[in-house]
Amino acid sequence: MIPKIRNIFINLPVENLSRSITFFTALDFEFNQLLTDQHVSCLTLKEGVYVNLIEQTYFKEITHNDVPNKYTQTEMMLTLVATSKEKLSEFLNKAIELGAIEVNTKNDMDGVYCRRFMDLDGHLWEMLYYDQTLLFFE
Repeated sequence: MIPKIRNIFINLPVENLSRSITFFTALDFEFNQLLTDQHVSCLTLKEGVYVNLIEQTYFKEITHNDVPNKYTQTEMMLTLVATSKEKLSEFLNKAIELGAIEVNTKNDMDGVYCRRFMDLDGHLWEMLYYDQTLLFFE
């Protein structure tokens, strides 16, 4: 039986914590100051869902593993679902203006639109919009 989950924390290593905070703040994300210190800053995706941006050296200390090479490896892909294609494109275009790199992806499924970008530390983010009326039947 799966235990009841209160919160979700996604932990990502970053090269420069200040630079990452500036990037995500410019994308209108907020940070939980109660869960932030000199090594970690807690980005709020929505209530109960957080991304801990962790300095790489500290990340290596707590995981006892090397950080993947952002140019040749992908540690994970975070998918955020948008409320509209327009909001999705607006968000992604702003991320690119701030230094993110768009990653090509196919949009070949009816009712689904997606775009991806790598943030300043090479983490892969997918922005997804889907039309529920075309995908789900009640």
